[in-house]
Amino acid sequence: MSSTLAPFSQLRLDSQWAILEADEAFERVTGLSSAEVIGRPLDALISRRDRKGAVELDKQRASDRPGLIDVTVQLTGGGDNVLARVRAAKVADGDGWTAWIENLLADAHDSMQKLNAEVEWCRNVVSRSDEGIVVLTPDNAVAEINQSAMDLLAFRSAEGVLLSQEVVVGSDFFERLPTERFEAFADGAKKAAKKKKLRLVEDIEHEGKDLQVRLTPLHLPVRGHVGCAISIRDVSVQREIERMSDQLRVKNEDIAVILSNLDLGILTVEGGGTVHPEFSDRLPDLLGKSEIAGKEVTSLLFTHSDVGADDLARLETAIELTLGESVFGFELNRSCFPTRFSIATTGERRELEADWAPIESEDGTVHRLLVVLRDVTELNRLRSAAEAQGRELAMIGELVAMPSDAFDEYARACHAGLADTLAMAQGKPIDPVVLARTVHTLKGNARAWGLKAICDAIHHLEDVLLGDGRDDTELAERTRNTERILVSYETLAREKLNRGGGQSNVSATEQQLLREVFDLASERPEALPAEVRRLATAAAFLPALPRLQAIGAKLCAHAQREGKERPKFFFPSTVLVHRQRVDQLHGAFVHLLTNAIDHGLETAAEREAAGKEPRGLIRAEVAQTDETLELTLADDGRGIAVARLKEKAGRDVLTAKDVEQLIFDPGMSTAERVTQSSGRGMGLAAVRSEFADMGATISIRFDGFDPQAEFCPFEFVISLPLACVRLDDVGAHDQQAA
Repeated sequence: MSSTLAPFSQLRLDSQWAILEADEAFERVTGLSSAEVIGRPLDALISRRDRKGAVELDKQRASDRPGLIDVTVQLTGGGDNVLARVRAAKVADGDGWTAWIENLLADAHDSMQKLNAEVEWCRNVVSRSDEGIVVLTPDNAVAEINQSAMDLLAFRSAEGVLLSQEVVVGSDFFERLPTERFEAFADGAKKAAKKKKLRLVEDIEHEGKDLQVRLTPLHLPVRGHVGCAISIRDVSVQREIERMSDQLRVKNEDIAVILSNLDLGILTVEGGGTVHPEFSDRLPDLLGKSEIAGKEVTSLLFTHSDVGADDLARLETAIELTLGESVFGFELNRSCFPTRFSIATTGERRELEADWAPIESEDGTVHRLLVVLRDVTELNRLRSAAEAQGRELAMIGELVAMPSDAFDEYARACHAGLADTLAMAQGKPIDPVVLARTVHTLKGNARAWGLKAICDAIHHLEDVLLGDGRDDTELAERTRNTERILVSYETLAREKLNRGGGQSNVSATEQQLLREVFDLASERPEALPAEVRRLATAAAFLPALPRLQAIGAKLCAHAQREGKERPKFFFPSTVLVHRQRVDQLHGAFVHLLTNAIDHGLETAAEREAAGKEPRGLIRAEVAQTDETLELTLADDGRGIAVARLKEKAGRDVLTAKDVEQLIFDPGMSTAERVTQSSGRGMGLAAVRSEFADMGATISIRFDGFDPQAEFCPFEFVISLPLACVRLDDVGAHDQQAA
């Protein structure tokens, strides 16, 4: 191709607009050597800033006038942007293009042509820039403004209506904008004529946006100062990012301070079950380990812990099923994450509590697991001490509510019964039926007096004693545990309440003489002089009413625990009981009254449905003959569950005599479940045994027995020898309610 001195260069392009040849003027026109552009597409020479020029070129190439191109673009050449006019035509009968490139800013023939080129260049830059650009004349009139500036500045009329570009061009720029915000730029525009290097940059909040505004003087080679240029960028997103970054930095600093000062071990578990490098300063000391980051969490926390191998395997599976999955996976496996465990550290064992929580990612899956560890060793020690003190206070309260002599009598009987139980566990020949009755009576008495810890311990002992395939080792251990609890009660009674302890100011000889006098008063009162007989009787026999009222008061609370109203009790006030029989009668009546509440009395709703008062009634009446005292005990409940008894006995029909025999048989109970108070079938068997030891009898009497009825009302009839009980001289029929 031939070269010319014209201000343009001729090129030959292929069908894809790659440069095949360039003449010698190409370098002068574009600032690029022809050698370095051969083979390159002409589009690659267009400045990246001139996206609109590139779009216009593509538009013309795809237009309805194929083969004719005329477009103004910015080229990158010699380090400067070159404003060039590109004209091209398809080669006739060929597969390529011939193009001419003219530099509109170079080699102008005269000043006017150069000025026009500069203006054209200015217009191209303004219209195609992504920034908002405004060109002002020396008197601050808008010479050029692109759409970006119109959008960002949103010029409005006095009525608040958005103005068009045609209205804004030619008007005073600063009159259209809030004076207080753009005041500095108005002053800068005045100084622009004198200072070529003036540069003013400020951030302005305008129309709800953060704008960065730059003002620079505008000088052209021909005309010199022609005003100033203002560029505007919307930096709202950038400023928001900066604000969020500042907030995040502050939060990170706060978190770092918290992690370094919290007395907690905090770590996060990431993919693969490993520990993230960020963790609290307290964690190494808490675990007694310095290497933490990147360690497998189960080995880090539980290698020297009391967490078993099976639980560790479940934990590892739970972590695997949680990380990278939805939060539901964590909730489903929450029980697999240990929350309390102990670890062995240097020289000590620590008890830890752990909280596990999922950390969600934006897609709702678990990104990490947060683990917070607390050292609760001292807290648990204090808690245990407080619980022990609380138990001690509860035991003292139980002892205070119980007569001192009654506890001493119960403790002696309990020691004896436990000694027999331990002897059986050690292989000595002890009658199991008698022992079972004794233990059941001890439990009933403990419950009646409110000795909860002893009652619970004997109940657990009874589970082994009456269970199938008795384990004598376990029986011995539970017996010793009950003995320890009993001794604790005795110690508290002695040391805290100054009671009991086995101390007495009466010598053994004197005690023996007193026992002989008491025996005479009960068995052969005629052998004593009248005055001695009266005094001996008063000393040998105790009123039964206080004991019966105490039992009733305790059983009222028991009734409420069973979901029933507190029953009303009516006891005879004139019954006297021999000192040596107090414990036996106490235990027997605990069983009988508890039986009335558990089996006889209904709930308030059931009683009201049957037309009864919500509160049940338990009544004892007494009558004395020449040789015995007959006591009847009855409640106004529904009676014996005959239908249930037939089912348990496997019979279709039962007579009244059959029912009486069955309810006193060991192991027979109409209760549907075993509780601390009933269900083993030992209560009434033990009661009959206690009465037999005293030479007394107990039977039942029906108020019209119906073998087809589901329940049959009845009363207990107890015949007691006068050597054990008798009436005082006040009368035989006085009663008091409890």
